Amino acid sequence: MNINYYTENEILILEFNSIIQMNQIMEKSATNYEGFIKNRIGFNFPSDFIIGTIPYFDKNRHKYVIGYIKGDSKVKKHEMCHAKFYVSKKYRKFWIKKWNLLNLNIRQKIIKKLKYMGYSDNVVIDEFQAYMQDNSKMFNIV
Repeated sequence: MNINYYTENEILILEFNSIIQMNQIMEKSATNYEGFIKNRIGFNFPSDFIIGTIPYFDKNRHKYVIGYIKGDSKVKKHEMCHAKFYVSKKYRKFWIKKWNLLNLNIRQKIIKKLKYMGYSDNVVIDEFQAYMQDNSKMFNIV
């Protein structure tokens, strides 16, 4: 298995050389957490949502798992934002407040777009903040 890994703030970070290998290892757990997303290029989920075996995972050390292709700094940033949203109460509160300050019409448009992409209700604010942070311009309506 050719995967680089390290731990940062209770987050298991997996860097894959192959998208096929990454999908085989991470897809079931990620889908269990946030719904089925076509053509994923990165993965994230709390350790409670793991299905099967995740290499290097230690339930005593890791609360969250992310995975991406080695060298893809944009996807790494996006997935790290998810992890930070999960492990940092202060960061999560900041983004929930920012979400609640948005106009209802804008929030509904964002929710509609995320649902179309396959995301479940439980990750809407988390996805919003990660896309806002990774400079993808996913929500140019904000």
